[in-house]
Amino acid sequence: MNVNVRKLLERTRACCDRIPKREVSPNTLDAYLGEFERMLATGNLDPLRPRSSRHTYYFSRAAFHTAARITLINLFWGCYDAAERGDADLALEYARRLHRVLIPVEKSLALDPPCEPGVLPFENGPSRWKPIEAEQTEECEESEGDQGGKKEESEGAQGGKKNVLAVLHKRGGDWTRELWDGVSKGWPYQAALAVCLIAAIRPEELTEGLRNDVHRLGVRLSMKENELSIEYTPAKSHRGRYGTGRTTITVDWTIIGGPAQCLADLCAGGCQVVTIASTDAFRKALVRLGERVFRDVAVSITPYVVRNQVVADLKATYGAGREVAIAAGHGTDKTQSHYGHQQHGRKLVGYVRIEAAREPRTGSIDRARQLPHRRRPKPKPDR
Repeated sequence: MNVNVRKLLERTRACCDRIPKREVSPNTLDAYLGEFERMLATGNLDPLRPRSSRHTYYFSRAAFHTAARITLINLFWGCYDAAERGDADLALEYARRLHRVLIPVEKSLALDPPCEPGVLPFENGPSRWKPIEAEQTEECEESEGDQGGKKEESEGAQGGKKNVLAVLHKRGGDWTRELWDGVSKGWPYQAALAVCLIAAIRPEELTEGLRNDVHRLGVRLSMKENELSIEYTPAKSHRGRYGTGRTTITVDWTIIGGPAQCLADLCAGGCQVVTIASTDAFRKALVRLGERVFRDVAVSITPYVVRNQVVADLKATYGAGREVAIAAGHGTDKTQSHYGHQQHGRKLVGYVRIEAAREPRTGSIDRARQLPHRRRPKPKPDR
């Protein structure tokens, strides 16, 4: 065996010894390997990147510590076995690939080493994310004086998705139409946003893959004359025991226009499937789009904000009950009170049918409406 290759294998073994072995589920492992490959393709394996969120940093960090060890071990044994068989060309090829991976791994390990076995995360020193978080906090505090009237709106928007709808409702205008009109040509998530603006879907329902033993293909589009059907499988089904099983929303795309027109053009008279590779990437892209479109209010537009708005619109159109539960993918009409308020909704036009493979359990809304009529007036005490 070549001396340089032998030294490379020794360095690889020492590097792998620094990274504890982690046991993760197959789905998580696939996600980690995919993230590691994307990081490796950029030539930078440092999990801490400019403008990265806290979630992205810790996910990339876990992916790096898990997938780097697996990748190095696979290349190590490939090179070692080729050298043992006397295949010098194959051994050198593995050695070159191993060297290209080992160098950035060693650099990133020096910046972000994993926790030692038996050491709790809060005992391992401060997180590298903390200084960035502190800088962002200081920048926000410094810019408060320049925000002017935005401060009150920002504080109202921080409470949750329904509070964001309240700020947008107070602002006036059709904010979803403004958001759609702000989409630039060639934006990679145009079809995904169009689906979200019509159907009250979760971003997970746009992904392709196995979830709870149910394989999802994304959102299926089909068109017959003027009717556009949007079919999706709710993500929260608990192995098929809950939810609608499958929801289909049919609209007249000639009436709705805008996003429906985009999806109709995508179908071109047949069927089409809309998917996204990463819900996190979709969320960040939508947040950036919202910041560019709504410069006059301090709100963060996410897929779940759009979902809450569509639910509020459905409540304003159909009233709380069956149609709202089906569109949201719920197995009962009890939980729709957790979503957009009816007073923030707009009357929808162009909706033809809302169907489910499994009808939701209804009656809770009707019983709640009957409560005021069932209350008996309390007798006034004698004076």
